[in-house]
Amino acid sequence: MLALDRVSKTYPNGVQALARFSAEIRQGEIIAIIGGSGCGKSTLLRAIAGLDRASSGTVTLDSEAIASPHAKIGIIFQEPRLLPWLSVADNIGFGLADLPATERREKVARALERVGLADKAQA
Repeated sequence: MLALDRVSKTYPNGVQALARFSAEIRQGEIIAIIGGSGCGKSTLLRAIAGLDRASSGTVTLDSEAIASPHAKIGIIFQEPRLLPWLSVADNIGFGLADLPATERREKVARALERVGLADKAQA
């Protein structure tokens, strides 16, 4: 279960994007986050994905606190994104963290080979 408990986010410039937002989302549930521009939708999603820390409150997945990007949480941005601190190979393999390391490396190598980027794996 994904749990958000009184999640708030105030930016350094004083803008409060979220105020005490709470929700529980169980496995298999489908939700929609709807709101006007600037209401905190992206801030909420970034906190859930571990890309941004809330100013207060907690975000947990199966009782594990989310404080950094998590392999079980995916996010698709409106524009292309990578995790800049990871290599090309590690970006590709990030979502495969539950696989044994050898299998993950093999899958990543095959994917890079298929698109002609095998020589860029460590870039």
